Amino acid sequence: MACFSALISFLADLIQGLDFLTIVTVLICFIFLFILLCASVKLNIEKTGKYILVYFVNVLFFPLTFYVGGGISSGVVLCYLLGLFVLGLLLEGKARIIAYIICISVFEFSIYYSYIHPEKVNLLEFKDTIIDIIVTLLIISATIVFILAMILNAYDNERKTSAELTEKLRELSVKDELSGLYNRRELFRRLDYIYQCKIGESVPSSKERCYIAMFDIDDFKSLNDTYGHQFGDLVLSTIAKIIKNSTYEEKGELAARYGGEEFVCVIRADSKDEALDRVDKMRIDILKTRWQETPKLVVTVSGGLTCCEEYDDLRVAIHDVDALLYKAKHEGKNKINV
Repeated sequence: MACFSALISFLADLIQGLDFLTIVTVLICFIFLFILLCASVKLNIEKTGKYILVYFVNVLFFPLTFYVGGGISSGVVLCYLLGLFVLGLLLEGKARIIAYIICISVFEFSIYYSYIHPEKVNLLEFKDTIIDIIVTLLIISATIVFILAMILNAYDNERKTSAELTEKLRELSVKDELSGLYNRRELFRRLDYIYQCKIGESVPSSKERCYIAMFDIDDFKSLNDTYGHQFGDLVLSTIAKIIKNSTYEEKGELAARYGGEEFVCVIRADSKDEALDRVDKMRIDILKTRWQETPKLVVTVSGGLTCCEEYDDLRVAIHDVDALLYKAKHEGKNKINV
C-alpha cells in the first residue's frame, strides 16, 4: 500500500505540475519502498521491513516532503496522520510506543521549524494548496479504506475459521470418532433432558412416545480375532451408519455408540409395535449387509427395546433394556426383545 500510495502521489504531483524537487522526492520514495517490498519478500525479513517502513516514511520521507512540497500550505500534514495510523498497525508493544514518541516529535518539530524559518519552506499558492489537499485527501482516504478492508477481511476469515474450529471441537466432544454417532456422555445428557420434560409439554423433547433401543454385535470378539481389528472397525462404522440412517434427529431421535460394540438409539413411535418394527428393520438391514472382504460373512446384532413412559428413572430404563439385550443373546442371538 505504501508503494501504491507513493506511485499515485508521484503521478498526482506530475499532473499538478509541482516543482522538480517535489516530484523527484516522491519518485525516490516510491523506488525505495518498492526495493524494500521486494527485499522483505525475497529475504523473508517481514519484521525488519516493517521497522524500516515505519521510520523511513515517518521520520524521513514525510518531513522531507513537508518542506519541499509546500509545508503547512499542502496536504502533507494529512500524511502525518496516515503515517501514525500505519505505525499503529505494524508495530506492537514497546516498539509501537517508542515509534509514536519519535515520529510525533519529528512531526511537531518539522511544523515548528517551518514556523520559525518560513523561508525554508516552498509554500504553495492558494489554488495549488486547495488542489494539493484534495488530491492528498483522496489518496489517503483510498489507502485507509483499502487497509481497513484488508483488516476486516482478515478478521472475517479468522472469525469463520474460529467458528469452524469451535464447531469441530464441539462435535468432537459429543460424538464418537470411529462411528460418527453421539458418544455415551451426550446420550445420557439428551436422555436426562428428555426425562426432565413433562409429558405433554413438548412431545419431541419429552419421554412421551419415546423408546430406547440397545444393540450389541453378536460374536464381535471372534470376528475381530478372525478378520483383524481393521475389519472390526469397518463393521462398527457400517452398522453405525445403518442405525444413524434409520433415526431422524429433527424429530427428536438420536443414535449413539454406547461403548465397544454396543449402540443405543432413541426413537419416536406412536406404539410399541411401531417402535419394534423400526428397530427390527435395523436388525434385518444389518443381517442383509454383505462385506466385500468376506462375502460369505453374516453379521448379526441382538437388541432390547423399552418404552421411556414406563419408567420414572432413566437409569432403571437403561438397566432393563440392557437386560433385554442379553436375554436376546442367551435365547439364540439375532433378535430384538421387548
